[in-house]
Parts: sequence; C-alpha cells; structure tokens
Amino acid sequence: DGKRIDFRAENVPVRFNLRRPLTRHRLIVEQAEIGPANLKASLEKGFILDEGGNFEGTLILEYSLPEALDYFPGLEMPQDFQIAGSKRAQFILKKQPPRLRPKDPLFDLFAEGEIGVDTIGYGGLTMEDVRPSLTLKNAILTIRPFTCKLNDGHANFLGRIHLDKTPFALVIDEEIPAIEGVTFEKQLASRFLKFFNPI
Repeated sequence: DGKRIDFRAENVPVRFNLRRPLTRHRLIVEQAEIGPANLKASLEKGFILDEGGNFEGTLILEYSLPEALDYFPGLEMPQDFQIAGSKRAQFILKKQPPRLRPKDPLFDLFAEGEIGVDTIGYGGLTMEDVRPSLTLKNAILTIRPFTCKLNDGHANFLGRIHLDKTPFALVIDEEIPAIEGVTFEKQLASRFLKFFNPI
C-alpha cells in the first residue's frame, strides 16, 4: 500500500576496513560490519566494489527473532503472530554494469542464498524449521522447492516473484500438494476454511 517502514536504532556499531589496490579502480573489503548483535550485516573478506557501483562477494546476515523486528517500528504484525529463531544467513551477491534495463538496477543484480526461522505461528497454524533457498536473477526472485513442518502435518512451497511488476504476486509453475496431513481443528477451520469454500 506504499506505507513507509522506517528502521530505527541507537548506538549501532559500524566497522569498515577497506583496501584499494594500486592498479585497479576498486576497493577490496577486509572487514565490514553494521548493526547490533540481533540484526547484523557483514561483508565477507574479499568483497569487491568498483567505482561504477558494481560489486561481487558474500553478504552475511545474522539475526535473532523476534528481537530484530523491534528495529522496524512501523511494521505492524497481527496480535497472535509469533516468530522465533536465531540464524546466520549467507548470500552470494553480484552487481554488473547495466545491460538489460539501465534504469532498473534489479535486472543487473544476482543474489543467491538461504534464510530461515525456527517457528512462525498465526491463527492456529504453526510452521517449524522454515528454510527457503532463494535466487534473484533478472529481477525474478525464485523460491526453490522446500518442505517444512506445519502443525501435525507439513507444507510444501515453491514459486517465483517478478520484482519489476506491481503489485507483487507469487507465481507457481507446477502443481504440488501445498498442505498435507494437517488436522483442521475448530479455531483453524473457522479462520481459514472460509477462503477455500465460501458460503
């Protein structure tokens, strides 16, 4: 809906140590970290940045949930929403000079990695060990097939999102059983079944 989400934090530690080779118009990261302990981003040693704004290397994101959400005061969650997990995610990043659409930098950005949370709960549904593997290429975010525990059964996910189109929509190219073996108790049925069989 176009609502702005701010990031707010006090006394955020920032550490940078860059090296510039004499023969190249670029910078090489020796150390780069920003953020508090429960939401910290860092660039792995050897990350390369050039004067044209292009880069190549590995981004490491360390986070602890739900504590990390406190840094986004405008992010509104449902009252019974729960999320937990402390993870270390690693992403390979590469930004090349504009080739496909010079005015849209997403088309020249490549990213690949895995994120995860231990548990997500809402409205009687609880997912555990959620670990999607993601690839961003040509402005398309691809979610590779993965399975996680859902209540007393499990759920399967896959799909892709075209980030150059609005509103964003999840596209699923193949048929998979989305939910298997989940018992719909009273609370769960009253909240969700109306979307599958409206009266």
